[in-house]
Amino acid sequence: MRRCTLRYRELVVLSTAIILSIAATDARAYHPTWAPDAYALRYFSAGGQLEGLKHAAFAARYELSDEGERLAVPRLRIGAQVSVGTLWKGGSDGVTVALGPIVQWDVLPRAGGLYLDIGAAPTYLGRTRYDGADLGGHLAFTLHAVIGWQPASGSGPFVGIGAQHISNANIYEHNPGANFIGAVVGWRLR
Repeated sequence: MRRCTLRYRELVVLSTAIILSIAATDARAYHPTWAPDAYALRYFSAGGQLEGLKHAAFAARYELSDEGERLAVPRLRIGAQVSVGTLWKGGSDGVTVALGPIVQWDVLPRAGGLYLDIGAAPTYLGRTRYDGADLGGHLAFTLHAVIGWQPASGSGPFVGIGAQHISNANIYEHNPGANFIGAVVGWRLR
């Protein structure tokens, strides 16, 4: 278990480093800015030992751009996502706040349609115990992968299904981790 957790932390650090290195690449060639890209509602339900734990959140995505224009990286959107939501199980609920890098690959951009996004984010949990389930501590990390559909025009509604994992990466003594499956619906701005 420890070996897997170390890779999890490395993934979070590596994805953050990639985003920062892209933003810092030859700053004279372009002027990096963060442009609003999409807003979404996310709903996920856990299985396994934490079955019944639910997570719902509102997410705002900001794309790294060059003075408002998309970067010249074909079919790839690179940015950050901030989300505010709630975890609940039974009569217990608590706030979640996450901010981290996200990468989206537009698999079939001309036809409109298929996309894949992945993200990793440090996450604050307002509550650590949910109807007998203990997540270990207030600081956690969230990984997600979503596959879905979006319009070819770039702006408009999008939908997706995916998986999410919330874990404290063994920074606390107790680390059950929660594996979720769920759906995402939203509106892409550009």
